[in-house]
Amino acid sequence: MSRSAGISASPALRGVLGWALANPHFMIAVLMVIVTAAFALREWPQPEPVPWPDKVQVDEKFRMTSLPTELGGGHYVLASDRDLEVSDYDLRSLKIGTSLDKERRSQRRSNWYAVGVYRDTRAEEQSPYRDWHLAVYYYTGVGDKVPHVPERCQVAGGAMNVVSENVPFAVGDSGSTWPAEIELCRVRYEKEGGFATDRYQGVEYYIFSLNGRPENSWKQVRFELSLPWQKYCYFAKIQFSPARGVTDVRQADKKAEEFLRDCLPEVLKLLPTPADIERLKAAGKADTGG
Repeated sequence: MSRSAGISASPALRGVLGWALANPHFMIAVLMVIVTAAFALREWPQPEPVPWPDKVQVDEKFRMTSLPTELGGGHYVLASDRDLEVSDYDLRSLKIGTSLDKERRSQRRSNWYAVGVYRDTRAEEQSPYRDWHLAVYYYTGVGDKVPHVPERCQVAGGAMNVVSENVPFAVGDSGSTWPAEIELCRVRYEKEGGFATDRYQGVEYYIFSLNGRPENSWKQVRFELSLPWQKYCYFAKIQFSPARGVTDVRQADKKAEEFLRDCLPEVLKLLPTPADIERLKAAGKADTGG
């Protein structure tokens, strides 16, 4: 009985397979719908939040207030009267200060941001490299899509001719596990100034600390955040730029490298290290008897 049913069904099965092979685009679309639905229905685990180092202080507005007042033995000084503050509207866009952050701040496990302007005490007043904007954004315990990177934000802000490329920087001994040479992402762009014909060139640099190690690709950060076995995870975006427009990108790279060499060791002191992540993992295994 079953044998004869199998024989009679085989031409129909061959017909279905033949149709599927003849219509590959339709089958791919169906497969994508099935996969998307499976992910939507599944409760995908979020990574656990990573606590900040002891020296980090975060206020009720989720601003990290522990930036040093000097970098590089006084080469750069924090111009406190020109500190920047992110508005409530922008914080919502950045997903900092959420209800979850409000629960976690007392546990030292919330997202936060830090921004400031550092002045090069050796630079001439008219130098485009006299003042440097520094911003650090810390995210933990979230499956973030990493949307806020300069190449996107500059386009959204009206910039033209936006170019993103990796550049090597020699940073020397940063007092951490980071290598002496790292690759940052440099974003070049053009914007209109106060007059229609007044166009200037801007440049921004950024790199991520992903669980305490350097990473210049926001796509890689997004990928690692999505891994279901990544139990503890944080990333921090370290972003900086000269406060004025530049005319020579090579010179801008040189000055940016100098700034980062003095800046990076101090910023990394404010971020968890790979060893901190390993301790969390070991403690988690001990708690679960693993």
